[in-house]
Amino acid sequence: MAEHVRGESRVNGFPALTDLHERLRDGSLTSTALTRLCLDRIAAANPVLNAVLAIDATALDQAAAADARYAAGTPYGPLDGIPVLVKDSIDTAGFASTAGSRLLAGSPPRSDAAVVGRLRRAGAVVLGKTNLTEWSSFRTTQGCEGWSAVGGQTVNPYSAQRTASGSSSGSAVAVATGMAPLALGAETDGSIVSPAGLCGVVGLKPTPGTLPLAGVVPVSDTEDSVGVFAGRVTDAALALAVLTGPDTVESGSAPRALELPVPLGGLGRRIGLWRVPRMPAQVTAVLDTTAAGLRAAGFTVVDVELTVERDILIDGLRAMYAEFTPSLERYLAGRDGVPRTLAEIVEANRADPVELSLFGQDLFETVLGLGDPDRAKAVADRARAVERAVALLDGTLRRYGVEALVAPTNEPAWLVDHQLGDPYSPGSSTLPALARRPNVTVPAAQSGLPIGISLFGPSDEGALLQLALEAERSLARQPHALLV
Repeated sequence: MAEHVRGESRVNGFPALTDLHERLRDGSLTSTALTRLCLDRIAAANPVLNAVLAIDATALDQAAAADARYAAGTPYGPLDGIPVLVKDSIDTAGFASTAGSRLLAGSPPRSDAAVVGRLRRAGAVVLGKTNLTEWSSFRTTQGCEGWSAVGGQTVNPYSAQRTASGSSSGSAVAVATGMAPLALGAETDGSIVSPAGLCGVVGLKPTPGTLPLAGVVPVSDTEDSVGVFAGRVTDAALALAVLTGPDTVESGSAPRALELPVPLGGLGRRIGLWRVPRMPAQVTAVLDTTAAGLRAAGFTVVDVELTVERDILIDGLRAMYAEFTPSLERYLAGRDGVPRTLAEIVEANRADPVELSLFGQDLFETVLGLGDPDRAKAVADRARAVERAVALLDGTLRRYGVEALVAPTNEPAWLVDHQLGDPYSPGSSTLPALARRPNVTVPAAQSGLPIGISLFGPSDEGALLQLALEAERSLARQPHALLV
């Protein structure tokens, strides 16, 4: 992408994070130059893609501070000086943090979300904020993913007429197009892995609670998860390791030891291939190529039959609907100058000339109509949904004797249509989401628009990332022509 950043294994202009860190250490690269490179890329590409909502005015100052630490021989670690973009549902002190809603614009939070605090303690350069589906796709069932009243429509980096999916649309697009080597997103069900799959990058959704939710605009306090977009599996793993390690976690929190994945090969290991129903022929072809690549790497790949029963989905939806209002209102209580209740948001949206100009707020109105008995049932509904999802997932792993499942993340990106909204799009994210299990998607061999392959099943992120690394190595990534 530019001569400032040279290295092996370049993905969309950036070498691996470990290579960037080594170059910052030996002085052949500065964080200031790297940050300027990202800012220049945003300036060139964002007018077409609409992925970035706001730039942190202190970004170059942050980079200069990192350069000073490297010059003194005291860098904080492998993320020191690395530019990172952050989904705008994740609070950053003093700027943006809108969740895509005009009702939160103009009154930024006083403090960072806990995960942003971890980024800063790691020395990362908080570069700016990315667009998202407004209120993390929970305002309406009729909208288009990637649209918000604050940021407009984010588009796919390979076709401006097609979706980038959501809700963490801007983060996926930004990493895919070299606006930053790393970005944060958040997911309840699919909001990380789906845009990562459609944009051709790695998306890691950890187990809920692995990264802190304090200061993140919620959908469900029990199912939400903060995660990572990166160009390669090792970069996502490194970011998660740093952000859960002893140098970044809050006082009183227990750090985690996450070993970075290394190639082990697939000899003697078994993987289950889940052919998600109603996927188009292009996805079937990608699955066949994926299976062949894994077998060539030494894995035994077996087809599995799996149906997520309707009662599991209903329990999960009932719980999420009932959890939304109290989760959101707990968050709003910590912000100044914003509505305090969902009812106030609904009324303010009705009075706003932009908020409802394209899409309604039927989800808001539905959950607003729930009463105390519905919310009282949420705990039992959630527990039942988790229990059934875990039983289905673990039962499938045992029945077929496999370590994990491999499944298509997405179908090819569909056309953006503000009149009709998004069509139904099959995917594989709901089962690991309801089971509270980590999920990682990697770009698959492809022709045409990107298609991602998801891996999930194990409860341990380290074991899952190891398998994802092997899958990534076995899948020939084919270059595509970006729009800009």
